[in-house]
Amino acid sequence: MFEAMATQLSGDEAMRWTVGVDLLPDSRGALEFVAWLHARGAVGANEVGGLCVLEEGTFFTVRGEARLRVEAGVRETLAGLADASSAAEALGELDARIAGPVYAALEEYAREEHAVLVIGRQAQRGETGLVRLGKVARRLLRSLPVPIAVIPPDLGSEEIADGPVLVAVDVADESAQALAFARRYAAKVGRPVRLVHVLPTVSEVGLEYLSPARSAELRHEYAQQARAAFEQFVADNELGDLPVSLLPGPVIESLLEVAKAEKACTIVCGSRKLGLAGRVLSASIGSELAATASIPVIVVPPDWRERI
Repeated sequence: MFEAMATQLSGDEAMRWTVGVDLLPDSRGALEFVAWLHARGAVGANEVGGLCVLEEGTFFTVRGEARLRVEAGVRETLAGLADASSAAEALGELDARIAGPVYAALEEYAREEHAVLVIGRQAQRGETGLVRLGKVARRLLRSLPVPIAVIPPDLGSEEIADGPVLVAVDVADESAQALAFARRYAAKVGRPVRLVHVLPTVSEVGLEYLSPARSAELRHEYAQQARAAFEQFVADNELGDLPVSLLPGPVIESLLEVAKAEKACTIVCGSRKLGLAGRVLSASIGSELAATASIPVIVVPPDWRERI
């Protein structure tokens, strides 16, 4: 399955990008990422479009000619911001719309453009506040209309490292889509791909009733089984040509440690597209990475090849 996807999705195929921008500093990192894509040859001049959404009802309640004047004024402001940014050469037309809610307008726009959507997040690198993604980024990662690239707002293009594209994989189907995307993306930016698999750990519930020796034995057996399952997964999908980092959990912390050690340029992961109930029971790895990583994180929907 993986080999077939890699064959079909070579680096020669077009990969479209678009950016969600606003008039606040949150968009700076997203524009810097676009500049980096351009410097790596992944996008050409004037190839990346963008959209700024002014939320109707909350921000504006204008109609008719006044609405058109507001949108035109914002477009003019955006053009000035684009010309002053490091992404000026890569950016094409930046549109402005009064619509609501913002995430819904961006979803529609990304689907129309058939492009990877680049957005900023609220928290700067290293910040640990309760609100890190922001409402719009959180909702977009939940719906995942297209692959979503989330960029820290204070990340500069020159700060993106020259290491590999890390792909967080497990033995589930969503990893197939993430890896296919990552291979195509890595070919575009001229970086290698590295698989990262965090071994699941045995539940500690009930182990306290066993002897320390037996508890240790069960943990070892479980780890060996998890390792064997992943090795079989790699063999079945003919992934032996890719370097692998295989390490114990916890998942988010381990992935971020590997990214730092390898000087990764990007983390790519799949998504199970958990609903609200699923998120209560199990945190979304993609959302958590996007909220905490100091580098770009791209979250890939399980059906992305049907959309891009």
